[in-house]
Amino acid sequence: RLVVALSRSRLGLFVLGRASVFENCFELTPAFDQLSRRPKKLLIIPSESYPTQRKVEEKPSDKVLRIDDTAHMCNFVHEFYNSNVEMLTANYQAAMEEHERVRMRFLPPPEEQPMEVDEDVKKAEEKKVKEEKKKEEQAEDIAFEEMDFQRLENIPKV
Repeated sequence: RLVVALSRSRLGLFVLGRASVFENCFELTPAFDQLSRRPKKLLIIPSESYPTQRKVEEKPSDKVLRIDDTAHMCNFVHEFYNSNVEMLTANYQAAMEEHERVRMRFLPPPEEQPMEVDEDVKKAEEKKVKEEKKKEEQAEDIAFEEMDFQRLENIPKV
C-alpha cells in the first residue's frame, strides 16, 4: 500500500506510523529510501496555502511549525480550523451573495402585479358568486325519496 500511495501522490503525502517497524522490511526499502531523504517530522507553514509561490529549495519567510505526532496534528488542525472559521464563513457568505446576484441576473423578469379591478367588475363577480351559492342551496333543498327495491320485487302480480 505504501508503494501505491507513493506512486500516486502528486501534491504531497503524510505518512503517519512507526518508521522503525517498517525500515527493515526488504520490500519497502526503495520507498523508505525516498522517505528518508526528507525530515521524519512533518514541517508545515500555517500561513502558506496551496498553491504556493515558494519553490522547494527556498527558505520560508514565515514560521515553520513542526508536528511531532498524530495527537499534535489533530490538535493543530482543530485549532487552525477554529481560528479561521470566521474567515471561512465570511468567504462563504460572499460567494453565496455573488452566486445569488448572478442567478438573479439570469432569471426572467418578475410578472407585473395585476392592476386594481374596477368596482363594476368586482360587483359583477360578487353577484355571480351569490347566484352560484343560491343555485347550490336550491339543489340541496331537493329531497330524494328512498325506495325499498326488494319490496317492489315482491309485489304480487295480478
